[in-house]
Amino acid sequence: LAQFQDLLGQIVEQVRPAVVQIRCRLPKGTIGIMGDTTTLEVGTGFVVDAQKGYVYTSASTVKNALAIQVLFHDGVKAQGKLVGLDIPTDVAVLKVVRENLKAITLGDSDNTYIGEPVIGISTGTPDLPGYGFWYGWGILASKPPAGPWAEGGLSSFFQINAPANYGYQGGPVLNLNGEVIAMGTLLRFEGRGLYLHFALPINSVKRVAKEILEKGKFDTPWVGLEASFLDWLLVQNYQFPYTYGIFVTTVQPNSPAEKAGILPGDFILEVEGKR
Repeated sequence: LAQFQDLLGQIVEQVRPAVVQIRCRLPKGTIGIMGDTTTLEVGTGFVVDAQKGYVYTSASTVKNALAIQVLFHDGVKAQGKLVGLDIPTDVAVLKVVRENLKAITLGDSDNTYIGEPVIGISTGTPDLPGYGFWYGWGILASKPPAGPWAEGGLSSFFQINAPANYGYQGGPVLNLNGEVIAMGTLLRFEGRGLYLHFALPINSVKRVAKEILEKGKFDTPWVGLEASFLDWLLVQNYQFPYTYGIFVTTVQPNSPAEKAGILPGDFILEVEGKR
């Protein structure tokens, strides 16, 4: 246990210079992330490109910002410029200028497993006048099914069983190699002090951010169908002939799915050769 605690401490100190606090000045009367009226929103972000100064963070933190300030662990403050954001995926990219930036290492969220130890980091609250730093460790409790199925909704996110503080949105979720495997995006209060803690897989973040940097926006895919993932319970109860893929329940009129000839009751097993 002592060795594990030492490892956690080493990982956190290694990434600390790349983890930043995002402080946003908001118009009067704005409803903040916590559902109250506020003129200050605080979140977390992390530097991904030290040369160009790019920072990934949560779109929900910066979407209403009149001004963005980026605070570093060493007390340095810098102005953040919004490059672009995407509300449905909760991804935003900022640009910041300062000397000696340190970038964090991005991992591969496809190469993860349920039960994997993870570390979540956040950097403070509006009540704190400067940079704070909290981390909690736990496990990856659930993840989207493999394959190109989930785009939007909670089925697209990891659920993390680890303590999380206010300001968690936009913060990195790390594996034990110190690599970012997800970005914090949502805390859902379930009562009795219990929070459900969701994070967007870093491969999804990278895909959205790449388009933002190239085009200034992300074109959210829309297929126009609703479906259920095939699990053992569905297969057993309804005696479906397949044990993987999705079962189409609804197809929206004039949607790409309808135009492609997809019907309610269809099974989709692969997309472009991928399960």
